[in-house]
Amino acid sequence: MISGAISFFQPGQCRPHSTCHGEQAEDLTCEHRAGTSSLRPGDRMLKWCLATALVFGTSVAAIAQSLGKASVIAIEANWRVLQIKDAMTDKVSCVAIYKDNHDIQLSPGTLYISYKGRGGVASYSIRVDDAPAGELHLASKAEENLSMIIIEKELPKITTAKRLRVSGLTVLKTLISEDLDLNGIGEAYAVVTGPQCR
Repeated sequence: MISGAISFFQPGQCRPHSTCHGEQAEDLTCEHRAGTSSLRPGDRMLKWCLATALVFGTSVAAIAQSLGKASVIAIEANWRVLQIKDAMTDKVSCVAIYKDNHDIQLSPGTLYISYKGRGGVASYSIRVDDAPAGELHLASKAEENLSMIIIEKELPKITTAKRLRVSGLTVLKTLISEDLDLNGIGEAYAVVTGPQCR
């Protein structure tokens, strides 16, 4: 989502990884194979830390413009598309906000539902339209650390659907319950992934 904005690692260099909150991310390790270093497949913490910096306004030098100052470039039913311009590179990227609720945001490839300050995320399942509910997902390490539901695999179905329901439990054992009217999500996603946003 943010390409080339921040360089965390130098080629061939292995450094400790930490989450966006500063804790060590034990599930991401550097492996040296054939003289190269790579992140072990899994939570892709680096991507999500960058995404969180953009989407949820974390203070990062390369992202100087907050969502509150971002330009609204489209309104598609329940979705408002914001364009963020990097102050250092002038690179633009976009995020779509659901009903002006910054806890629910759509970016290229990912739908985020934040439970930061609302108990975090322990487990959840999703239901798209009237299809049977999906299997229960235990929160990944990234979802636990970032206190958010991160939906990627099911996104193609969601962007053509009318309704999304999410249920589950927070870390504090309170209920997760979301019932989203997806009117306009396909159009909003087309804008987020379109030429205005790259």
